[in-house]
Amino acid sequence: MVTFVLGRRKTGKSTYLINEVNKVSLKNEKGYLLVPEQSTLDVEMSVIKTLGSKGTLDIQVISFEKLGSLLLKKTEGRTKALLKEQGQKMILRKVLKDLPLLYYRSGLYKEVVLEKILKSVKELKEGDYSLDSLKVLENNKVLYEKIKELHLIKEAYEAELTGDHIDEVTYGNLLIDSIITSDFGLNTHFYIDDFFSFSKTQLAIIKTLMKQCKTVTIALPLGKNDRGYFEAVNVLYGQLKKHCKLEKIEYETIHLEENHYQKPALSFIERTMTHYGGSYYSGNPEGIVVKETGSPEIEVREVFETIAQLVKEKNYSFKDMKIVCNDLDTYRNLFKLYRDIYNIPIFMDEEIWVHTHPIIQFVLLILDSIESNNTKVIMSLLKTGWVPMERDAIETLEIYVREYGIENYKWQYPFREEGAELARQEILGFLNEARTYIKAKSNFREKIKGLYSFLEKLQLYEQLIEKIENYKAEGKYKNVYIDTQIWNILLDTFDQCVLFLGNEESDLKELSSILKSSFLTEKINILPTGLREVLILGSQDMFKEKAKCIFIIGASDGIFPSPIDKKSLFKSKELKLLDEVFGWHNSYLWQKKNKDMEVYFSLTGAVEYLYISYSLGDRKGEGQTLSLRIVALLKKLPGVKKDYLLVEREHQLIISENKRFLDLMEAIGKGCIEGEDYKSYCYFKESNVFGTLLNGLFDFKKHFEFEGNISNVVTDALFFKSQLPSFSVSKIEKYASCPYAFFIQYGLRPLIYKGSKIDNLDIGNIYHKALETFQESYILETLDQDTIIEKGQEVFNSLYEADGYLDKFHTFSSHYRLEKIKSVGLENLILLMEQLKTDDFKPTYFELAFGKNQPLGPIVRNINGQAIALEGKIDRVDLLEESDVVYSKIIDYKLNDKKLDYGKFYDGISLQLFFYLNALMKKGQALFPNKKLNPGALLYFVLNEEKSVIDVKEDLDKTYTQYRLKGEVLNNRAIIERMPVEFLPITFTKSDTLSKTSSVLSEEDFYNCTEHVQVKTDESLKGILKGDFKVNPYYYKAREEKYCTFCQFNSICKNKLKYNYLTPKKKEIVLDSIKKDNDNVD
Repeated sequence: MVTFVLGRRKTGKSTYLINEVNKVSLKNEKGYLLVPEQSTLDVEMSVIKTLGSKGTLDIQVISFEKLGSLLLKKTEGRTKALLKEQGQKMILRKVLKDLPLLYYRSGLYKEVVLEKILKSVKELKEGDYSLDSLKVLENNKVLYEKIKELHLIKEAYEAELTGDHIDEVTYGNLLIDSIITSDFGLNTHFYIDDFFSFSKTQLAIIKTLMKQCKTVTIALPLGKNDRGYFEAVNVLYGQLKKHCKLEKIEYETIHLEENHYQKPALSFIERTMTHYGGSYYSGNPEGIVVKETGSPEIEVREVFETIAQLVKEKNYSFKDMKIVCNDLDTYRNLFKLYRDIYNIPIFMDEEIWVHTHPIIQFVLLILDSIESNNTKVIMSLLKTGWVPMERDAIETLEIYVREYGIENYKWQYPFREEGAELARQEILGFLNEARTYIKAKSNFREKIKGLYSFLEKLQLYEQLIEKIENYKAEGKYKNVYIDTQIWNILLDTFDQCVLFLGNEESDLKELSSILKSSFLTEKINILPTGLREVLILGSQDMFKEKAKCIFIIGASDGIFPSPIDKKSLFKSKELKLLDEVFGWHNSYLWQKKNKDMEVYFSLTGAVEYLYISYSLGDRKGEGQTLSLRIVALLKKLPGVKKDYLLVEREHQLIISENKRFLDLMEAIGKGCIEGEDYKSYCYFKESNVFGTLLNGLFDFKKHFEFEGNISNVVTDALFFKSQLPSFSVSKIEKYASCPYAFFIQYGLRPLIYKGSKIDNLDIGNIYHKALETFQESYILETLDQDTIIEKGQEVFNSLYEADGYLDKFHTFSSHYRLEKIKSVGLENLILLMEQLKTDDFKPTYFELAFGKNQPLGPIVRNINGQAIALEGKIDRVDLLEESDVVYSKIIDYKLNDKKLDYGKFYDGISLQLFFYLNALMKKGQALFPNKKLNPGALLYFVLNEEKSVIDVKEDLDKTYTQYRLKGEVLNNRAIIERMPVEFLPITFTKSDTLSKTSSVLSEEDFYNCTEHVQVKTDESLKGILKGDFKVNPYYYKAREEKYCTFCQFNSICKNKLKYNYLTPKKKEIVLDSIKKDNDNVD
């Protein structure tokens, strides 16, 4: 006798079955309650609650796995081991390698294709299709050939699947045989619950039970006349009824129609959501909330705020709530953040993929490293943490190989630096030892044995046990659980590889590929650590789950429901035909039917409260819209109004202690404590919670409204450890450009790896050293062009040799670049010669340094009682000495085109030339005790290798135009004429006067600008001393120029919102403003 119990969500199907089970128990008859594996614990608790502990002696809650162990323990099946997917893949790889294939050979090389082939082979096995039965597809020649090839693979796969190991399909067939041949079903009552679909093997088992057992009762989520969303269940119900008729089994159907929702609106959703069109809900949609937010951050914050409110005001417990989220990649870290802020325990239904574990990575990387000296692979191996090398040695090695571009054969030659060479010898010794254990072996068995012996020699297992004990001591039980599982998975994979491929000939590449493929399919399921947690799971897991409150987060189109896997071995038309002819479970149509059920179970899981939210934009800034399924549902609920939260709520619904304390601190800072802030003040004053809150306060504040203020203790430790700390102009400009970037670069001082390619820093250093060396060795203006080229080549070649550039930059492209740098450098020397021929200013100082222990002492500023030294190095100073005055010309070499930007100068972002002038005026005067030192010019000499090389002799006019210096010149005609006018940033009118476009400054303007430099420098130093390191990069919106565009720390900051908006300014306005500022100070 078969009874079908049909009813939709919350109609009491499970309760009905347990009551029927109770009746069987009272008669002392045997019964089984078959449910999915993940439901067994909850159902057992329900059975015990209804029947009592004694009732479980007659009634057992089982899954298909438990049913198999019960039935096969007395048959030959007890000796069979169920083969894991990794073992099945190993067999399939072997089959694909040996067969002459046209369509599916790529399964050997592509993991995704291999998985698809395995699924399709199982589909063929489950359907038990003969080659003759497949001939119905002959009209579709390509599809028929594909199916024939799959059938060929299936037969070869079954031939290899012999001995003590079987797959799920063979296991199911043994189970069916056991049911038929044993007395298991006699006088036994079977109850089946919590399923809405079965695999073909499971369906075959149920059909067998229906025939063999005394009674079978099957509960299905299906109402009267249900179609559409319930098509998959309808098909299943029809198949079961057809089987009853075919086998002449008596059956009856019981319909449960009354649902038991406490909120009428939620009951309406369950009744009508699966019907298109129809009635509308006119009442108050109590218990339904829909929110549209501006970002995922706001969305998650609102959800946790609502959970806190429900717990506090409605007396819900955390276990009464579940969060549905299909996009954990976007939301995972936000869940963890707000968990800590609001003190809400959560459990995410996580699966840890085995191939990401450091031990698995270590094993795979050993195989890859001994096969080839690939730098990336070797460094990844070292970073797993399991190679017996000191961390400092690893870092030294990584810096060296990146800087010198060490790859492949270069690992076999000694390194220039001692520390790197010792590390090289250590890692190569490690790999050579591994090679002797593994590489010489011929087949899989011997290679696996050698690999395991090497791991034993390293005492890897003992190290893992020690690590597990440390995790236990630290209370990190999740890590304990993962690491406890990982060793068994590793050994099990080795065993299966030996079992199925042991005698096959193999090289290291193939062994590595097979192990990678095996580990890719293995995962560790993390179980909840307690019952007081808000469970977070995907909509595909909601078929059983229900709760008082359901929160659907990220309900955007394309995310809810979870996307359909459209990748297949077959085209869409072919899948449709396979579904029509064979009921192919892997078809797009079959997946779509299951997605309908996924939506139904997600939206009807809430008993009292349904909360739906989505974000208008994802974390990348891409736009999103509400799921079309929910849009259709909301049309039937016109009373539900969306709550729009495009920015953070100014006043929270309910404030966690952390947030209350933060708001109180802000109110105290404003000098106004009233209303809710005064209540908070009284609360904290009377309770001893300050310490706990302060511990987590900085992280919270940093995430939401990080102002970057750090304590004086930290600031002093980072920047003011010495009695007289030093700051350069580049540091001052960096702070003015963005305080946070300054803090990262000079406070945290991250190690920035230098690559093996020539970068701008290398080019700048080469030019600076070459020009300095040449001008110190030769009087440039006395040489002709040929001599300059000859001597210049000697200087560059000596520099390349002395600094190791030829060894460091060893590629052909790098050597070409070095030759190009030399060529452009020689051109610059020729240009300098042309300038100096008509220049009365003579190069006097090169790399003139000011600062502590330098020729010119530091400029010392006193900022709030802290003495600070300003230091720097001027590339070149040319002097013109008169009887009572010395005029200075400061030259700064730049690699790229550079000109004075007065807007940036005024804002403190570009101070360099005037900073140097200020230092020279203050400290350089000591070099000329009897003469006054005056400014003559501030100029940029651009060393740009992108400019075309020209013959200076042949085209002087072009030379003057292309290589005109940038900067400012003293507005004194007599001094100007003592310089090479053709190269200066000035022009003359027809009347032989300076044009308005000429870059000239009066002596007063020069001095005013140096005073402004001091003002802006002091401002930056005060900010640093205060510890103000907020994210505040400059942004000249008028010309769309952001500091973030050039910042190397974008990956750390990821700023998109906070800027220091500035306005470009003209030279005349800046000079006038500076004069007024100086006058006001005076």
